[in-house]
Amino acid sequence: MDRRQFCLAQTGLVKLLWKFTMRIAVIAVVTSIACAVTMLGDAIAQVTSPPPLRAVTKPAPAGTPDGSGYCVSGSAGFLSSEDQGIAESRSKCKRGDSVIIPTAHARIIARLCDFTKSIVPAGGNVVCVLTGADRPER
Repeated sequence: MDRRQFCLAQTGLVKLLWKFTMRIAVIAVVTSIACAVTMLGDAIAQVTSPPPLRAVTKPAPAGTPDGSGYCVSGSAGFLSSEDQGIAESRSKCKRGDSVIIPTAHARIIARLCDFTKSIVPAGGNVVCVLTGADRPER
């Protein structure tokens, strides 16, 4: 084998090795990128994951544990007079019951309604929860 043939053979071998090396390099780069993307996705998922779900509890239906409800007779008593409304609410309603009182009877609202609960204006009336005890006037 003369020198020229040897050089050509060596050049062919170098080219072959170069192609092989480049393929390995490309595979290594692609694998590295794939690993990086996977790890980044896992890191993002850990940071932005939503909080765990909690059990949803429904409020108890009216009138079950504490026996409260809407006191119709107490509300109807206020349509006649203040005194009849107070008497009806004392005798037929209990603490925690909801009543409707006309806003014209503001002093009754102050005496009977529980101000730690919601008091809702509804037209010319107020819907409130009875305290169960009549507050004295001063």
